[in-house]
Amino acid sequence: MEVKGNFINNGTYVDVHDNDVVNLSVDGNGEVHVDKAAKPDAAQQELVDKLKPIFFGDEEEARNFLASIQGMKPIQITEHVNRLVQEGKISDLSKKRTLYQILHDAQLYAPTEQNWCSQVK
Repeated sequence: MEVKGNFINNGTYVDVHDNDVVNLSVDGNGEVHVDKAAKPDAAQQELVDKLKPIFFGDEEEARNFLASIQGMKPIQITEHVNRLVQEGKISDLSKKRTLYQILHDAQLYAPTEQNWCSQVK
């Protein structure tokens, strides 16, 4: 879930607007727990910086993309990329080799470039 600004949950005010990374979880009793995580490390920031041009310079979109593909199977990643291209969030010029190379080098997408290009439309 993405939250921008502040929100109120069951009468509890939660301020998240000034945090780059905030994890919200709900326990079995419906209680919301807020974990204000540390800023990304240098390697994560470097990866985000490489992805930013593909997301038209939008760092938040690049971060969201990285978070969303964690644990996905390769086919799920390419389907997600296709959705983001259709939504206009990923540059049509960068969706093939450029994005593949970044993800492959970061060990986030293991199959071949040929596989990537056959699935990313």
